[in-house]
Amino acid sequence: MTTLKQPWMVRLISCLGGGFVLALMYGPQEGTINADFGIAFFQALGLKKGINPAFQFPWRGVLFLSIGLVLFVLISFWRFVVPYLRSPGMRPLLMGLIGVIIAQTVMNWDDAILHLPNHNNSRFFTAKDVVDGSPSLSGLTANFFDWLSWVLLVATVVACAVAIVLPKLRWLGYLTLACGVAGAVIAYNSHHDLVNASTQSNLGPDHSLGVYVDVASFLLMGFAGITASWARSTVADTREFLTRITTWRPGLPLVAIGVVLGLFAYANDCWYAPLSRNADLGTTHDLFSGTGISPVGLQYLDWLGWTLFAAGAVVTGAATYLGNKVLAWLSVLAGVTGIVLTFVTLHSMTFLGFHASPNDGQPWGNLGAGGFSAFIVYALFAAAAVQVLLSGERTTVSARDWAKDLPVSAMVMKVRRSAQARPRCRASPIRPGTGRHQSHRPAWHSTLAI
Repeated sequence: MTTLKQPWMVRLISCLGGGFVLALMYGPQEGTINADFGIAFFQALGLKKGINPAFQFPWRGVLFLSIGLVLFVLISFWRFVVPYLRSPGMRPLLMGLIGVIIAQTVMNWDDAILHLPNHNNSRFFTAKDVVDGSPSLSGLTANFFDWLSWVLLVATVVACAVAIVLPKLRWLGYLTLACGVAGAVIAYNSHHDLVNASTQSNLGPDHSLGVYVDVASFLLMGFAGITASWARSTVADTREFLTRITTWRPGLPLVAIGVVLGLFAYANDCWYAPLSRNADLGTTHDLFSGTGISPVGLQYLDWLGWTLFAAGAVVTGAATYLGNKVLAWLSVLAGVTGIVLTFVTLHSMTFLGFHASPNDGQPWGNLGAGGFSAFIVYALFAAAAVQVLLSGERTTVSARDWAKDLPVSAMVMKVRRSAQARPRCRASPIRPGTGRHQSHRPAWHSTLAI
């Protein structure tokens, strides 16, 4: 049998051919340009860009051939891959991988790019072309949109996959976490650099979500590496893991979600005129200062909003962690107060803004996502407090099975067993089978015998 007729070679050629066909089917060419199949072919492989006659390295063709190569590896070694699909860390790794691919292929990264000529979307590859034509952007931003994002993705996936196969090498888990955090930080900074350049060019505001999905996906893959390295079981039990998280401290996961959402709402999100001014909380306060907005609304935009959020986060966090009913009632009060004051502020803003500047939008349509996100934050705090109020008395939790071998835990468990056994010994003063009274040892002797 010749080499070309061997099953693995036929499979390899088929997978590479599939990647080649996929490159022809998907891309900016989407068929032909002026009925010229040659131009469409060169663009599909990445040999040419637009109508530029100069040839360049076919990175696009290499990417789609790599997809076919990955498919070949998965098909050939599927029987070796299947046992690891249920390993700890595999599910978050796959979710993060899919999230990064979606963020960097189909999601928008800067809505201001739509205002540029000959640009009908603001996806990652479109943003790459804009970055390449903007020498004012940093080199790190240019490299991220060019090749660094994909290198970080491959490095994170490979490190996590090896950590799953070899869980005893815990340093691989930390390496995965480092790659994931690096990808998230560089993605956020690169997007921030791009948006700042668009703002300076007066191209309009940005409300895209691609960068946030990318950041969350990189962090999820980093978490997958730590999970794989520190897991005590060879089979993942996602339901049991989520149950432990939600029942360890009832309401605490809702507080964590509320804190993250609140930080975005008060520090990053738009509060007024998202289509024109894109004003955050501080800019909104400056816009409405001296305009006749309600005194409560003006103080809310200045300092009261941040104070309510911080107080609600601290009180609700303490209530859920300690299981304190009194703090839980205070948390409910803080959540309701936050919702009411936020509504009063938004109501005053939207009607006053409409009368002062109708071009910013109709009432309630001229508000950004920040105020509505604040509603959700205080509702989450109140819901977390209600969980504490509805939960029963917190019972003492014994040490985990894996923790019983640790020195401190073993000593504590031994002291507990000794303290529980001593009363039973005193309750039986007669030695079995002898009829003699058992002599009690001094307290100091019992202490030394533990």
